[in-house]
Amino acid sequence: MILFCLPLSPPGIAYIVRPCLQALEHAVDLDGIFRIQAPDTEVDAIQARLQDGKTDLSTYNPHAIASALLRYIAARESVLPAQLYDEFVCIADVDDTNQVVKRLKEALKAVPPQNAALLHLLLPFLRKVASRSRMNRYNLHQQALLIVTSTQSLL
Repeated sequence: MILFCLPLSPPGIAYIVRPCLQALEHAVDLDGIFRIQAPDTEVDAIQARLQDGKTDLSTYNPHAIASALLRYIAARESVLPAQLYDEFVCIADVDDTNQVVKRLKEALKAVPPQNAALLHLLLPFLRKVASRSRMNRYNLHQQALLIVTSTQSLL
């Protein structure tokens, strides 16, 4: 299995994230996006294509592209570093919106630049996916599990 040891793009994001998100832009309404896993052969083909520097994924099944992106995320150390997990969990318990914003800004300053760049790309896309959760059935709770699971695997 290839583990996405790809060159970094100029903003420091592993080469797979941007092409996958661009290819998935038209699929945010797709029922089962990120929930239906594609066959490993299709995901492996996408990984090989990206490693060869070919970023056009328009001929691939969106479920395969989403599976490749999830595999990349799972192969990372963590989206949110494990040492910051407790801080983010504590913020969820704060009732005052102003305090939440203030504490989130502080906590995000501690996120390593590579992780912050990944979140910068992922979160707007995931917001768009969540806004169409009636059609794609992938809601905010499921998205949070994606990020938390990648963090908790290290705890």
